[in-house]
Amino acid sequence: MGEIALCQVLYDSNGVLEAMKVKTNPYPVGLKQATIDTFAWEISFSLLVAKKAIARDDVVYAAGCCFRSVACMNQVLFALNEDYLLNEKGAIAIANRFAICPQDYQQRVERGFALLAADAKSITEAIAILEAIENDLSQWYGNRRLAM
Repeated sequence: MGEIALCQVLYDSNGVLEAMKVKTNPYPVGLKQATIDTFAWEISFSLLVAKKAIARDDVVYAAGCCFRSVACMNQVLFALNEDYLLNEKGAIAIANRFAICPQDYQQRVERGFALLAADAKSITEAIAILEAIENDLSQWYGNRRLAM
């Protein structure tokens, strides 16, 4: 749907693409709610499982879980702002400019990832930064956090 919404139609002799494009604006309320419902809980779930890496100093597993958490944050942010997310590349920079967005979102996410190293302290600090961002973000969608 995002591809249709954002594409620049160069040729559409039968009007198929334009007919589809019309359906993307305004942003569908059902899509917004379904996206938030699907991805909001997974933010905290990904961070919860990332904590399993702490005892093993497993930075690769922690990084993967942290990335998934941030990818879910981006999905929620794009939905809250009624914008279509096409892929993760550049999504944090785009989300950082949204009206609905945690303060200093991009800088905080980047700080969390910069901390990731193969030791428990670094992994713990990185996860804590992302949990704080999630806490800020949850003010716009309500509490869907898992008990940690």
